[in-house]
Amino acid sequence: MEREDDVELIRKILSGDDAAFSILVEKYQESIHALAWRNIHDFHYAEEIMQDTFLKAYKKLPTLKNPDQFAGWLHVIAKHLCIDWVRKQKPTMQSLEGTRQEEIEESSYTQHLSEQRMTERTEYCHELVQQLLEKLPENERTVITLYYLDEMSTKEIGEFMGVSVNTITSRLQRARKRLQTDQELLYQEFFGHLQLSDNLKENIMSQLIKQIDEVECHISEYEQEIDELQKQNNIPAEWFTENFNADTYQFKTDVVKVAYQQVMRYHSKISVYLQKIGLTREALKSISNQIANGEADAWDVKMSVVEEHLKLVVSIAKKYRHQASGMEFIDLIREGSAGLMSAIDNFDYESGFKFKTYAKWWIRQSVCRAVFDNKRT
Repeated sequence: MEREDDVELIRKILSGDDAAFSILVEKYQESIHALAWRNIHDFHYAEEIMQDTFLKAYKKLPTLKNPDQFAGWLHVIAKHLCIDWVRKQKPTMQSLEGTRQEEIEESSYTQHLSEQRMTERTEYCHELVQQLLEKLPENERTVITLYYLDEMSTKEIGEFMGVSVNTITSRLQRARKRLQTDQELLYQEFFGHLQLSDNLKENIMSQLIKQIDEVECHISEYEQEIDELQKQNNIPAEWFTENFNADTYQFKTDVVKVAYQQVMRYHSKISVYLQKIGLTREALKSISNQIANGEADAWDVKMSVVEEHLKLVVSIAKKYRHQASGMEFIDLIREGSAGLMSAIDNFDYESGFKFKTYAKWWIRQSVCRAVFDNKRT
């Protein structure tokens, strides 16, 4: 029903109904903002990317071949804009002259914590992988190690071990099944006695979500290309069954043959992505939908917290208004809102402290830093 609604809205937009586009924006703005925020880690720039995404989508809407795939097409646009934004954020050398000692120490300590967490996560992952591998028979463990860790192809492994490619493929499949059976129990056993920090857990989940999102983005692109090629060249579904032999089939034209071969290459790339993450296409779609729904819910909760504490942001911004010569009041509010978002992201709700007290500190720090930076320029 959702896809049919999108198709109908797109038809109205292409007929000149701009109100229909507003409905599409309202429908997808939360998931697009969440995707951008997750990729660039800046709430306000994520809003700009969200706006650019819909602007670009509006301009390119007539080029969309299959309106059924609007959602995936829109997310691909947003993902590409995020990639472009990250590429433009080139690191610049900054002089330490005039920088307060407290700022230098804080920056150094933050970098130290980041490196420490990365080291901890790497060690935990290595130990987890080692325990999983130890549960496999020797021949399967060797194949898994060569395939995933040494990045050898099944053909190269077969030549190295002196067995056929089919044997290697069979061992890989058996090993994956064993790992899928053992991994949940091992996670409980492995993580049960480890007290992971909330930041480490969040970093691990963030990396997993990012990997799933990237795979979903690539596969969606391939599926759109496949759909366009099949429609443009009238390629029937029967050509992708086991009984179809492309080597003996007489294609009507070379163009159709080339299109079929390209479709097969896209299918092969999709299979490689799914094989690497160990999921079926249906499972990946389900997980992606759950992530999108969860992010939309989290976004709603954060927005409600922001609305509840907006008066606090304004009141703190007013206190520094007389010190911020050359800055608009709205800029102070924007900086205070950024501090509030940082407070929401970093607050430990089990600490026993009041969130309002914690938020005041973050808002004040954000506004003060903006005022200080403005005076230096």
